[in-house]
Amino acid sequence: MEQILHHGAYELGAKVPFEVAQRVVDMADGFPYFVHLMALNMCSAYADRREANSSGDTNFTRDDFQQSVIKAVSLAEQTLRDSYMDAVRDGNREKSAVTKVLDGIALSQSIEVLTDDIGYNLRLIHKSDDLTKRQIQSHINHLSKAGEESILSRVRPACYKFSDPRMHAFIRIRLQEKFPEVFSGQLNLPFDSASSQGVDLSGEHRDLLVNLYSRIPHHTAESITYSDDFDILHEEFQRQSGESISKQSLWRQLQNLRKAGRLRIDQPNLRSTESKLW
Repeated sequence: MEQILHHGAYELGAKVPFEVAQRVVDMADGFPYFVHLMALNMCSAYADRREANSSGDTNFTRDDFQQSVIKAVSLAEQTLRDSYMDAVRDGNREKSAVTKVLDGIALSQSIEVLTDDIGYNLRLIHKSDDLTKRQIQSHINHLSKAGEESILSRVRPACYKFSDPRMHAFIRIRLQEKFPEVFSGQLNLPFDSASSQGVDLSGEHRDLLVNLYSRIPHHTAESITYSDDFDILHEEFQRQSGESISKQSLWRQLQNLRKAGRLRIDQPNLRSTESKLW
C-alpha cells in the first residue's frame, strides 16, 4: 500500500520519507481506502505549500502529513463518523470516558482486544489511571449491547472488536489528529552499555514484548524510546509474563529484537536526512 503514496508523490516530483509512509500504512490498518484518502490530502497539502513557497522542502513533511490526517478525519465516510459520534456523544457533551475506552481498543494492533489490555493502552495515550477495570468493562458492556447498532461486538468473554472493522483505522487516525506530539516523538534510551546478563526470554515472552512495544504511539521512531511509555511497558511486561527483569535488561531484549527485525522501526539503509524531521 506504500506504493499508493509513492505514486502520488512521484506525480508531483516529491518523495515520501520512510517513516511517513510507515505511519500512514500503520494507521490504515490494511484498508487501501484510508491510504488513498490520506495520500490525496497529503498531495494537496504539499501542492499548496509548494505554490506558496517554491523553494521549500521538495519532500513530504511532517506538516503535510498532519494536514492530511486532519482532512482524513473530517472527510472519512459519513457512516463511520456518525457511528463514532453516536458512541461518544450525549447531546452536545462528549463522554470522555467512552472516548478513552475506544482509543484504548484502537491502539492495539490486534483486531480482537482483551479488556485487560485496554488499561495498558490508555496509560500509553492518556498517562492516567482514572478508569478502573470495572469502569472500563461497564463502558464496554454498554458499547456492545446485543441487538443494537453497537460500535463494539463481543468475540468471547473479555474480548471485543469493532463491529465495523474500518473503525479501528478511523480511530487510529483520530488519535494522530489529537496527539500529534505523542505519536511523532523521538527520544533515546540511556542504556547503551546495558547487558542482558543472565536473561533469556522464552519465545512466548519475546512475542509478548513485541506485542506490547507495538502499541507505543511512537514505535516507528528510529530509536527505542525511554520515557513514561517504557516504564509502563516494563511494568506491564512483568505483570503479564511473571518475569522479574530490570529495565536495562528489558531494553537490551528490545535492542536484540530490533536487530532481528522484529520491531517496526526505521531501517538504517532506508534513513534519509528528510526522515529525521519526523
